[in-house]
Amino acid sequence: MLKYPWTDAEEASLRELHAKGLTQRQIAITMARTPDSIARKMRQLQLVHRIGRPSAPVSGPDGRFVPRTQRPLTPQRAGLVTLPPLPSLQDVD
Repeated sequence: MLKYPWTDAEEASLRELHAKGLTQRQIAITMARTPDSIARKMRQLQLVHRIGRPSAPVSGPDGRFVPRTQRPLTPQRAGLVTLPPLPSLQDVD
């Protein structure tokens, strides 16, 4: 396994991309490094680990942050029945 040492410029770039909210995978693609090397360096630099897409802060009507406990829960459902009911669940007379 080849090891490429990190330069100060790369560390600064990693910190900047992390501050912008990019995921480890996005940073890895941008910096042409493996996601594992990005994760390792983030642990060394004690940067917060982000998995998947970054979560944007949720704002209330006045533009201020609203904590998750105060946000209304809105289920994301189709709202319509998408399949016919199963015959085993229908009333049998």
